[in-house]
This record gives sequence, C-alpha cells and structure tokens, in this order.
Amino acid sequence: MAFQTRPSHDLIDLKNEILAVLRGKERYIEQELEVLEQAFDIMLRFHGDEKLPNGEKITIHLLNVAKTLCEWGCSPLLAAAGLLHLVPIKELEEENINQYVIHLIKRKAAIGIYLFTPIGSDKLSAREARYLYKMCLMQEGNRDVWLLEAADQFKALTTLSEFGKRPGLLASRGYHVTSPILSGFDLDDIAVRLENIAFLRLDREEYERIEAKIEDTNKRTRIMALAHLRTLTDLVSDELRKGGIPHRAQFDVKSVTRTMKKINKGEELTDASRFRFIIDGTRKQCLEAMETIINAMEILDYTEDLRERKNYVNGISVGQPYDEGPKPNGYESLHLHFRGEHNEPINVQIRTEAMHEMAELGSASHGRFKLNGLMGVAFDVAQAERTKLLDEGRRYGLYKGNLYRLIPYQSGARIKLIDLLFAVSLDEGLRAPAKATIERINPVTGEIYEIMLPVSAPLENGDHILSLKKPRGLSTSRVRANQLGTLPALVAYALARAGKLDPELIKVRSSSAQKRGEAALGIRFTDWRNNQKNRLSSLLKGAGENITALTFGTTFSPLRAAKAIGMNSEAGMHLAIGLAGKRDELINQVMNVVRTSSTAVAFKVLSDDASYADLWLMVYDVPGTISSVINLLARQNLQLFHFSSRPLPGNYSLIKIRVKTR
Repeated sequence: MAFQTRPSHDLIDLKNEILAVLRGKERYIEQELEVLEQAFDIMLRFHGDEKLPNGEKITIHLLNVAKTLCEWGCSPLLAAAGLLHLVPIKELEEENINQYVIHLIKRKAAIGIYLFTPIGSDKLSAREARYLYKMCLMQEGNRDVWLLEAADQFKALTTLSEFGKRPGLLASRGYHVTSPILSGFDLDDIAVRLENIAFLRLDREEYERIEAKIEDTNKRTRIMALAHLRTLTDLVSDELRKGGIPHRAQFDVKSVTRTMKKINKGEELTDASRFRFIIDGTRKQCLEAMETIINAMEILDYTEDLRERKNYVNGISVGQPYDEGPKPNGYESLHLHFRGEHNEPINVQIRTEAMHEMAELGSASHGRFKLNGLMGVAFDVAQAERTKLLDEGRRYGLYKGNLYRLIPYQSGARIKLIDLLFAVSLDEGLRAPAKATIERINPVTGEIYEIMLPVSAPLENGDHILSLKKPRGLSTSRVRANQLGTLPALVAYALARAGKLDPELIKVRSSSAQKRGEAALGIRFTDWRNNQKNRLSSLLKGAGENITALTFGTTFSPLRAAKAIGMNSEAGMHLAIGLAGKRDELINQVMNVVRTSSTAVAFKVLSDDASYADLWLMVYDVPGTISSVINLLARQNLQLFHFSSRPLPGNYSLIKIRVKTR
C-alpha cells in the first residue's frame, strides 16, 4: 500500500467541494459524512501519488468521480464508493468501511467484467451492444451501482487525451450500454450527459456536424443560445409573476445525440432551443399562462407558428384544430412554437406540477411504459426487462467476434461448451467438438487467461471461445441428451433423433431457424385470428350491438402449445417448427392448442356514461371459465353490474359483462 501523509492542496480543495455540494443540497446524514471522510483517508493511504496511463493522479480522478456523484444528487455513501472503487475488497474489509460501500464496489467490479469483455475490435457492433446491454442489465438491477459506473466512465471520457488514442470499449460501452440502462432507471439527464461525451469520442466528425446543425438552427453557438434562453426565460417569468401566476421555469438546448436520433427519424428540428413553464396551480391557469407567454414573446419579436400549437391537456380548450387531448400514455401539456427574426425556432411547454410529475416519472415518461388493459399497471422498463431476462435464464458467450445468447432449456440446466456449437450454427453437420480453447476472465482479479477444456465442461458467462477442435465421426447420435443444456442444442438433438430434422436446414443458424418457425406459425395464427374476429363481430351485429371499433385480443398458453410438440418453451416451439422437415404437422398440433385455449374480446365504453363499459368475451368452453372471469374482475376491483352467457357452436360461449370502470 502506498502512503501519502499530507494531501496536496488540490486534493483538499476537491474534498471540500464535495462536502459543499452535499451540504448545499441538504441530502446528507452526518454519520454518512463520517464514512466519506474515512474513505478519503483510505484512498490517500492506498493510492498515494500513483498515476493513470494518461498522467492524471488516481486520487484526482477518484475525487472527481465522487464530486460528479454528489452533483448528480447521490448520497455520501455512493460518493465514498466512488473514492474507493479501485481499492481491493480485502483492504476495505480490514479498514472496516461501511458494508453498503463494499457491496457497491463488488457489484461494480462484477459488471465491469462483462463491460470489458474482449471482442476483437475497438468498439461494439449494434448486435453485440444489444446483447451486452441485456447481459449487464440481467446481472445488476441496483441503480446505485450503475450511477457509480456511469460517473467513473464520464470522468474517464472527459479526461481522455484528445490525440493519438482510439476510443476503445470505454466510449462504446458508455454509449451503447450504460447510457440506455440509466434511461431505463429514469436517469435520463445523466444518460444524456454520458451519451454525448461517449459519442464525441466515438465519432468526433459526426458529433461536430450535428452540433453545427443545432447552431445553424439556433443562429447562435450553444453557449450563446443558453444565455439567450436564460434572458428570455427571465423576461417571460417577470410577466407571469405580474399576472399572479406562480411557476418555475426550465430551459435547455437539445443535446447532440438526441438531435441526431430525431434527424435520423426524418423529423424536423423544431425544438433545438426550448423552455418549459411549470405552473403551481390549475389547468385553467395554464391557459392564462399561455396568453401571457404569447404576448411577452411578441414584445420580444417572436412570432407564434400556429401550425405547431398543440393542446394535450384534458378539460381545457385553446380552439380547434389544436385540441388533441391527452396522449394515450397520459401525457398532458400545452405546446407553443415561436420563430425569431432570423427564423430561429423556440419550443415552449406549459404544464402543471401534476402534469410534469406524470411526464417525468409516471406512465408518460420516456423511461417507462404502461400495460394497456383493465389493470393499467405501470412498470419500470429496466426492472421489467431485467426480471424477464432472469426468468428466461439467459447467458451469453463469444465466438468468432460475436456475442451469442444461450438459453437453458429448463431451470437449473447447466450450459456446457458443446451447447455453443449448436447455438452459434448448425453448419457443422451436427458433429460434436471434442475440446475448446477458452479465453476466460477471473471474476476476482480481472485477469484474462486461456484454457483448453473438454466440451462437457460448464460454460461461464462471458467466456470467449477461441477455437473448437472437432474429431472425426462423432455425430449427434453419439451425444447424450443430458449433456445438452441450451434450447437450440436440445431441439436439434430431439428432431435429429426423431428423424424430423430437415436435412436442407442443417446449415441454417439456430436464430434464423427460430425466426423461420415463428413466421410460419404466425401466418396460420393470423388467419385463424382474423376468422375469430369476424365471427365475434358478426355475432355482435346480429345481436344488435352497435360496435364501432372492435378490440380483438387472443389469449392462450404458449407453454401449453410448446409442450404439445415436445418442447418446454415458446422459443423451443418456434425453433422446432423452423428446423422440422414436417413443419405443417407441428403447426397443426400448436393450432389445436390455440383453438381450445383462446379468448376473443370486444370492448366499448358506453357513450352516455363513460364510467361504465360493456365487455364481450368469446371463450372456448373449459371447466371454470366463467367463474375465472368473475374472479378476475373482482381482483381488479371492477364492480360487476350485469353478466350473461350463451353457448355457441363448436364448444364456444359468448359472455357479456357490464362493469364500472371508474
């Protein structure tokens, strides 16, 4: 351990800045500040005057990481982890540092193993990035760990040498992996900062081109545009205060990366400069604020572009054709658009505090989505996807520079090296390799080493397969099913042994075969679905029900359908159909399950009373169907006012339910 008895003035200054930020935000507990002081002393004793490859002192970098975390509103404990994340865990345990700090550092080291996995190039491809994003999200669901990783990446990227260095995986992982994960955790502002600096390192020429586009649109540099927006905001705020409208204001210039995405979608850049007024009052006061803002902007030589005016607020009107009402996800706001004397655009939003909370944190947030239907439950994107990935038990390995997803076919199944050959490609004639050379990362030390293992050995997450040695004559028939742990391997093995594997499809990648099977089943399912929709529609018209819009849903058990053809998952069902020689035979088995376990749905809110709705269900008769429907409504706290049922030909029933929706 290195020692530095007297910290330099720059270290003391940075430490005091960190404490000032924490106390200024009043987001600290005195005991946690003591942990931060302890972390500072440990960092100094361990790192001393050591330097990073770019010449910067390690202690300066770590203090800047901690300061960044504090500026982002993080706790002193998270800042302490920022100071200590390069100190070995053993040392921290001997120092008796706070256990949560140790936990954060351990978890950061764990995701770092995947983020730094060698892939044979200096940046991630789009395909590799998506798989690595999912892998990292599956491995870590603690938001604090990702904030710690993001701050470390952000400070490292801002201090990279401007010349003579390739961006490497540092910028690539920040742009493609860490930034999207931060957005998923509703940390969009931080995600944009990291995304921008990473994109600058990845493609400076494109970054500067987009920045020039923003400046050309604003007719000002970014710094001048921000200063101009501040002046405009202050002047308009004065007018709102004179009118007795309590509010707060926000303003910004659109980021380079978000501008690029907008341009790539073919959209016009109308919000390069924008400000928002959040009204501490009612919807009606949004209208009063709108009139005040329009008058103030006219005095400042800005003209409103009425073509861009939008009213997404419920219960108020600014006149047709501007009144669109709330968006389907619940978003509410008034949008105004102005042009200056040089045709520079400024976008203005007006919303109440409640609308703002919904837009930023609720179902209307970009970082969240809402499941439509009777439940109407909002789920966090990152947590929902992570839970799904954990449930699926996904793993990944690298082979020939590509990341491959490996899925155990049942809970607890061990993935082995032999599975990778089936997952990557079936173009080996289903021959099993004898041994494989693996590049593996030690999860404790981070050391990378090579090892040759038999194909029966377990495959660890992040293993990089360098080569596969294939013996002569060892075919699939010689491989026992209990050696296989992934879905593609098991499906190919089962079909080959049953004589149902199409010889012409042996050279098709398993992922392609899965898509082929899904498409073939999708065609049959779509035809059947349309027939059911037409049947339900005819029944309702015949009964005199005036349905202007038919909402059709189909529910059945994919797992039950998969088991009908001998597979244990929906993915296995698609893969089996894609690889089978007698594809129609398997599809017919699946469709029989669909036919006997489905529900067609029609739904209409009563026009004379929007708090009631009629729901029609055309269900296949199975024991307990009607009681299950009633129990479902009860669990969702939907009050049942009317219920009726009548039998239909083909073992179906038509159920009509009237419920109170609010």
